[in-house]
Amino acid sequence: MNTLLLGKSGEDIAEVYLKGLGHSILRRNYRNRSGEIDIVSLKESKIYFTEVKTWRSNILHPLEAFHKKKCARMRIAAGSFFYECGWKESDFLVSFCLLTIKNKSINFYVDLF
Repeated sequence: MNTLLLGKSGEDIAEVYLKGLGHSILRRNYRNRSGEIDIVSLKESKIYFTEVKTWRSNILHPLEAFHKKKCARMRIAAGSFFYECGWKESDFLVSFCLLTIKNKSINFYVDLF
């Protein structure tokens, strides 16, 4: 399976998983000049900005791919998302997350930064 199909498949699985946890999906593949966020969801009054990694490697742990530069880009993209929606970030709790899929195992890491 090529990388694009693997990523799309992972995002589909992640969306179903998050809905099962009670999340409302606000946007998938939100992009702007500074970055991209795979899934933006809402649960209660908390907005989750989630990076999805469909993982095949046994060498690195997915959290190792969640580097400082990626965190900075997600933070800027999140600010743009709030601005485009006309929302105030201060009206919500915000969580930056990583959802990993490897084989049939899903891990959801919340409040990473």
